[in-house]
Amino acid sequence: MALTPDNMISRSVPDGMPGGAGFPAPRLQSIEHSQPVRFRAAGPAAIDDMNWKKIVRVLPGRVGVRASNGGSAKRFLEAVVWVAQTRAYWSDIPAEFGNWHTIYIRFGRWCNEGLWPKVIDAMHDLPEMQTALSVMVEKYLTNDYNRRMRRSRLKAAANGN
Repeated sequence: MALTPDNMISRSVPDGMPGGAGFPAPRLQSIEHSQPVRFRAAGPAAIDDMNWKKIVRVLPGRVGVRASNGGSAKRFLEAVVWVAQTRAYWSDIPAEFGNWHTIYIRFGRWCNEGLWPKVIDAMHDLPEMQTALSVMVEKYLTNDYNRRMRRSRLKAAANGN
């Protein structure tokens, strides 16, 4: 059904309010930027070298080796911390961190492998990051558990159990 003035719900605006009697309706102004707005990796999500060395020590063999040689794991961890601290959607991760879906999948793998508690413990010098990250990991694991339980109940009902 198409929206027409006849089937739309009208909203009355009291007198004295913008858009009410005696006031013009508010106008939306277009905002134009000469350059796209970008989030910066520095700031709340940045992990200094001293703390990064502590975190690398708790990562398992192959991840730890790759992490000490390249910036990929550090950038991944900073992206996850950025999401935890800003409470943004995964798809809002700044491009400088990498592909958001890859980061989300890797985050889930680390949750299922039990890596995050070790990483969180290694961040004891960064209490704000530690708290935000532990809340996000706990929320993910709770949602994942609930999703798995829901699937198993649906399978059991489909099988007649």
